[in-house]
Amino acid sequence: MESRKKFFVYDEYTMRLAKIAANATTNEELAKVCQRMYVADYINLDNLDLWLAKHALTAVFRILKEFPALRREIHYFGTLQGFISKKDALFAFMNPNSDAEVRGIIKELTDQTAQETKYSFDNGGIALAFFASVGDYSFSGIILDESDFDEKDILQSLEYSVSCGYSPKGCGTVKAVVEHEIGHLLDYWLGISNQPELDTLLRRLGPAYVEKNLSSYASNGGRINYAETVAEGFSEFRNSKAPRRIASFIGELINKRYQLKLQDIQRGIKRKKLNWK
Repeated sequence: MESRKKFFVYDEYTMRLAKIAANATTNEELAKVCQRMYVADYINLDNLDLWLAKHALTAVFRILKEFPALRREIHYFGTLQGFISKKDALFAFMNPNSDAEVRGIIKELTDQTAQETKYSFDNGGIALAFFASVGDYSFSGIILDESDFDEKDILQSLEYSVSCGYSPKGCGTVKAVVEHEIGHLLDYWLGISNQPELDTLLRRLGPAYVEKNLSSYASNGGRINYAETVAEGFSEFRNSKAPRRIASFIGELINKRYQLKLQDIQRGIKRKKLNWK
């Protein structure tokens, strides 16, 4: 798929589109702006709370401004129902030459993603990142809950999670929740959880330190969950005025690994151009 070869472009045009998105009055209007902004290969905002959609889009827009190559890994942005109805067709469109075995494996993975997302939303979640990959094929993005929301209730719940230490400091917003999920995407893409330096740090600090100095969600049950630690750390790094030790380490590690990934991508693009000539 040609669009997967491109990066997100932050320029005067996308800035104008961002202002249009902020003033959108319907989901259809916002979805069209999202397509023009090029935040994902496929977008479905049908029946999504417009307030939630705008906040989620703002978070994605700001992340892509700093990590433009991540756009290659955001294939879907929208509701769970939109994901369920289009996942098979979208994967086939993105990978038209994939064989039956690969399509079968991807179907199992995306079916599992749909089930896990529904479970998360049934238990209070409002956003979830997914990343399914088999060999050279990948299918990833962000799914949002299309339930009816009371904005005040959501914000009170998020602030309470921060106050009791379940969520990181500064992360009592929808933007922080979405950036937590984007932290998962970056982790999957860059392999942050598997980096030896992160393992060394977390083993040295221990679960109690992680729980006290990041969040209890990252160290639930007295064991460090590396994937959630990365996502929580990235969210705090992005949203706290004074990120703590673990969040700062994770944020800097992601920046470093992203630059290495970017160099690999650019070298690959250059090789393809040379071969084409």
